[in-house]
Amino acid sequence: MLLPSFARGRSRLVAPLFAALAVALAAPASAQEAKQTVAKVVPPPPETKPEAPPLVVAREAGLASSAVIQERPYRSGFVVGLSIGTGVASFAGYPNDSRKIGLLSHYTETGASIGGVGALWFGGALSEWFTFGIGFIGGSMPLLTDQKASAGGLIFHMEAYPLFSLRKRWRDLGVMFDAGTGSATVTPKDSDTKLIDSGSASMIGGGPFYEGFKLWKLKGGPFLVGNYMWSDSVRRPALFIGWRTSLYTGI
Repeated sequence: MLLPSFARGRSRLVAPLFAALAVALAAPASAQEAKQTVAKVVPPPPETKPEAPPLVVAREAGLASSAVIQERPYRSGFVVGLSIGTGVASFAGYPNDSRKIGLLSHYTETGASIGGVGALWFGGALSEWFTFGIGFIGGSMPLLTDQKASAGGLIFHMEAYPLFSLRKRWRDLGVMFDAGTGSATVTPKDSDTKLIDSGSASMIGGGPFYEGFKLWKLKGGPFLVGNYMWSDSVRRPALFIGWRTSLYTGI
């Protein structure tokens, strides 16, 4: 059948309109799919944590360093100390008998001779520059020709480091002080007769030392100390040099 000419003209206009409408309807879907595809291919940027201000970082670093210093004190905890030395000592006096004290016939004097000393104490480091303890000290003079001389007793032991605030090696330079009570005796080598007997004698001593050598929890170094014992019946001065070592459980 043959269409009229005006019908054929309308069909020519309708076809392009339907094609344009189909493209317009399909475009949004295609654009949405393209957006989803781009979102899948390109991941979102990672979240960034804001940086702390320099003042906060410095403050936290300072707190961390101070915490490390507090965890590792220079001296701390329970302390066990040992010292051994040699030097010169002398004994002079009487038997511990009121009828003989002061009588020249019962006076004995050993003279100065080489002697040895040893001390052991227990205590605590009350601070990084002060230690207090209690212990024992004893010594003898083994080189006397015809006599035996010995002394010893109980002591209160104190150590201080007056230059600790200067840091470096100065914090290892200390001064020790001992005070206590004990006894001193001198007898012939072939007899137990007491030529000198102090009874209960007072004892005092002290001197400088250096504690700059460290191994694990042990600190040690040389010392120089003077020691003196006295009572109504004895006088016993001494000067010793030697080596001392301390164990600090808190370092």
